[in-house]
Amino acid sequence: MWIVIDCNVLVDGSGQGVPEHRASSYELLESLINRNEFVLAVDPKGKIRQQYDNRIAFPMHAHNWLLRLLPHRIRVVPQTRIPKAVLVQLREVHFDQKDIPLVEAACGSERTIVTRDFNSFTKRVQTILRQELGVRVLSSKQMLDDLAVLDARNQESQEG
Repeated sequence: MWIVIDCNVLVDGSGQGVPEHRASSYELLESLINRNEFVLAVDPKGKIRQQYDNRIAFPMHAHNWLLRLLPHRIRVVPQTRIPKAVLVQLREVHFDQKDIPLVEAACGSERTIVTRDFNSFTKRVQTILRQELGVRVLSSKQMLDDLAVLDARNQESQEG
């Protein structure tokens, strides 16, 4: 399970950032760290890691969380180019270009981005990403819900 996580989710999960997202972001980080199949996907140009480095420092919870993932559970995805037509569509709906590395990393992995930046990842942007690239954009809460469904399926298959 390779997932791209926007830096704001890590900040929220550290008890900083937006108060209404702190609990679900923290719960998501704790859930993911305990899943051996989880890998944090980052872009090959290092822009996502740079955002992490710029905003996350010791003694933040996210800093320790990232250290626990090293060296085997943070992976650089293969270089993926977003088609020019899709980039044009995203620019037309005012998608924040600083978030392109998240999309590129998602395209090179399992096509899931977890964020709380729905000013950049608007409904229209989410539709373009889903329809054109197969990328899902989820909040921490939505990702937790997906994990609960996955856990229930795994439980059923073990029992049945």
